[in-house]
Amino acid sequence: MEFNLKAVEIYEKEFTRSKKDKEFYSIQEVNEYLDLIIEDYQKIEKIMERLEELEEENRKLRVKIKIPNEEKFEEKVVSKEEHSKEIISNLSNVENEESNLIEKEIEENQEGSEEVCKVEKTKNLNIENKDDFNENLIESQKEVETLTIEDIAEIRRLLQEEKNAMYERNEARR
Repeated sequence: MEFNLKAVEIYEKEFTRSKKDKEFYSIQEVNEYLDLIIEDYQKIEKIMERLEELEEENRKLRVKIKIPNEEKFEEKVVSKEEHSKEIISNLSNVENEESNLIEKEIEENQEGSEEVCKVEKTKNLNIENKDDFNENLIESQKEVETLTIEDIAEIRRLLQEEKNAMYERNEARR
């Protein structure tokens, strides 16, 4: 939308003097100029009305967008919280099972020093496995904010594989 006049043109406008009386400006020229100014102001009023409509529409859309996003965020936070608790619970269970296995092996193998050495090696390997598992858990917890449902399923699968691998290593050492 193009305006008839610019601010500087309005400011610098000089009207011609009336032919009849040089003290007065030409009425026709002043009226034509005022008509241009009125036309521009009408355009500005329309633009301002449209701007207000768009601002209101924008505000309504922001509200519509904000509410679903907040709900999704809350769902994700709850889901990630539950997942973190589950991971911690699984870790605790694995640690308890490892500890029980180690104690059981020590009790069973206290008769011979060779057996005790094997148990100590197994214990050290289990500690290393536990440390590796803890490192993986910490990395998983750092990434928990960006997890999707597929990611969570993959983590559960990997945890189960790690748990199975630990049991297999313990069984192989016996």
